[in-house]
Amino acid sequence: MKVLLTLLIICSVFILGYAAYVDAQNKKRQELMKIVNDAEHSLNTIQHNPNYTKRTNLSSYKQKQ
Repeated sequence: MKVLLTLLIICSVFILGYAAYVDAQNKKRQELMKIVNDAEHSLNTIQHNPNYTKRTNLSSYKQKQ
């Protein structure tokens, strides 16, 4: 009986540890996706700004002078 109870507790600890690991990985993935989405939104906002000039235009402007 003691052996069975010990095995049950050990298995429970491993399952709980694995669940905590998976939860932490999901939180990291969600945080990373939020950062990527925010960056994409910021990039779209910058590109749609009428005052935005591309680097290629700036470099050609310098060469013309």
